[in-house]
Amino acid sequence: MRAVDPDLFPEDNDVPCDEPPPAALATDDVSSDESISSASDDENTPPIVQHRNSSSTAQPRTRRRKGRRKFTKKKGSMQGTNTYVKKKRVSARKRRRKAKPKAPIVEEAIDSEHLAISQERIRSIISEYYHVILEAPPPEDWDGEGGTVYQIIEGLKMDKNKDRHKVRRVILKTHKALLQGDEYVAMREYRPGTTAIKQGSIQQKLIADYREKGLSFTETTMMINRYCYENGLETVTRSAVVTMEGLMKPKYIPIKKRPQGSDDVNSTWAKCRYRFVTQLLIRMGYHNASYLDEDEIKEGAVDLDALTREFPDENGGLPDFFNPVELPPLDLDAIGWWDEMHKKCFIGQYREGQKVNVQFPRNEEGGFDINGTYSGDDVAASNLQVKYEKEGRLCLGVAVREVDGRREGVRLLPWDYSACKIITIKETDKLIATEIARVKALDRNTKEWTSDPEASARVYWNDLLVSVFSQIKQLSKAKAVLLASKGIKTIRDLHDLCSKPQSELKEFLKSVKGIALKGLQAMRDSCLTPEEGNRPRVEYYIDARNPYEARFGREPDEWGEEKWKSEILKSSTFSGKKCITELVKHIVLETKKCYAGNKHDATYYFYHDALSQLTNALTVEWMKTTKIPGEDKFIYDRWIKPELGLADMYGPSWVRPVGNSAEMMPMDNHLNNDGHESVRTQVVVSMSIMPAVVSG
Repeated sequence: MRAVDPDLFPEDNDVPCDEPPPAALATDDVSSDESISSASDDENTPPIVQHRNSSSTAQPRTRRRKGRRKFTKKKGSMQGTNTYVKKKRVSARKRRRKAKPKAPIVEEAIDSEHLAISQERIRSIISEYYHVILEAPPPEDWDGEGGTVYQIIEGLKMDKNKDRHKVRRVILKTHKALLQGDEYVAMREYRPGTTAIKQGSIQQKLIADYREKGLSFTETTMMINRYCYENGLETVTRSAVVTMEGLMKPKYIPIKKRPQGSDDVNSTWAKCRYRFVTQLLIRMGYHNASYLDEDEIKEGAVDLDALTREFPDENGGLPDFFNPVELPPLDLDAIGWWDEMHKKCFIGQYREGQKVNVQFPRNEEGGFDINGTYSGDDVAASNLQVKYEKEGRLCLGVAVREVDGRREGVRLLPWDYSACKIITIKETDKLIATEIARVKALDRNTKEWTSDPEASARVYWNDLLVSVFSQIKQLSKAKAVLLASKGIKTIRDLHDLCSKPQSELKEFLKSVKGIALKGLQAMRDSCLTPEEGNRPRVEYYIDARNPYEARFGREPDEWGEEKWKSEILKSSTFSGKKCITELVKHIVLETKKCYAGNKHDATYYFYHDALSQLTNALTVEWMKTTKIPGEDKFIYDRWIKPELGLADMYGPSWVRPVGNSAEMMPMDNHLNNDGHESVRTQVVVSMSIMPAVVSG
């Protein structure tokens, strides 16, 4: 038997091999297959990794010897006899051609939801694909086209450029773990010196708290680092926060927009709205009360018997808030409908909302010509985009009234509050206090805050120097006090002193330090012509507790408001602000004017939806206590709202018109859009006639 040279098979544990140690091939009485079997059962033999290329059939096996030459072992005709023949070299190009990648078993392992899979899970999938699907190929089969890395990337639909190094790192760690008999751990290793966040740390809990509250990654990192800085911990980076969140199994739920109303029939809004609409129909005569004839019952009338069964009162009868006898009647021809409309301003030569500039070919005279040329202004077609857009803000009102037996629509005078914000009564009271404090901090002699504005500019013979020192040059309050101590108290005393000889003046000034002869003469020259007599009494409004009340008085206007209150609302403090009471007054007066002399002049109402400033508790209280000029009715009585405790059971916040009911407001239905369209049409028409007007 031919002996085997052990140098042909050096032991190299770093290179994976399918074969047992060479000692197993040196037996004479056992075949090569049996030798392999017995060697693999030896408990001292290192574990063998089963590769996809290994097979138990009698295929040629590759042996390696010094010089890295490859030989193929063939069985001889007799047992124990082996021959070795030189293996033919194959070029790299041919090897690549022969390599046929297997069809991916996992078709959609990482699909369009790749971003939703954590990096730890992706590493686990790569490791399982290498170990289970591809049966752990050896390192020499990893690279190149058709290699292990290529098959994993294709099978898992990964990026060939970005994910190649990741795949190779994972299969390398998986291969080492299999050689050592361990399992691959997909969790990212902690590298000393980095800012990685550990599992179970306080930073991980803070991530969960702050991210659930809606903070961004940057804001979360800032809050965590603030905590770490205060407690002496190492700060973290934004990247570490992002990575840790991916390991915390987050669930991302899209935020949807929801309307203010509700389609839940059991919600408070739905119940109040149902009651309010039902009451309005009854007030407008849409009911089947027993005192009505059959031909008087309108189509769509409310069944009062059904309401009695649905909403019985204490005695089992129809409650007052649904009783047409108890409710004040309503007529569509006696209602003023009011709502706000905002219109953004834009600067440009095109219609608002226009996205495309249309041009047609024209001749030299400017007329349309199918064979003409275009203006060439396509580049200049633009509207100016400003940093802060201004708005035109109006409260618009409409009504229907009967004139000479004919119904007609009426546009009521709008209330303009452009560049202003509507504020509540509470906010108004705060601004009034601020304005009063501002005025009281002014100079006492401010002209507009004295009863005689010109008096402060005049000087009288008997004026005390201490009182008028600010009107005299070279005279301060300290000098006036010093002169008064020497007997020079009034303007007359000052003139008498300056009329004395210079020798006496110099002698006098020796006893008055800080005043020179020229300074004394400058004082006299600044008041050469004083007024005769005593200064008339001047009232300084700033000295009063309320300067506005002292100046303008408390005479009430037609609404019972004191005059000083209406004047203070015109001050600079209220620039850009208007009180809700001004809006309500305008609505009531314009609606009253619309039905003046009409059969509904005493039964008119106004409707405005649930504006927050209007439904404010202080506003409601003010409307309940303020009478309409020329009437015994209060403002609150003219407002269409739930009546007779209709919604009291749902709390005070529902004792008002139910909001989110656009179909009940004509402005929201279509009239606001008509306003927008009217503005756009007016702009286009005025632009087209402007050249003709200018040229004419």
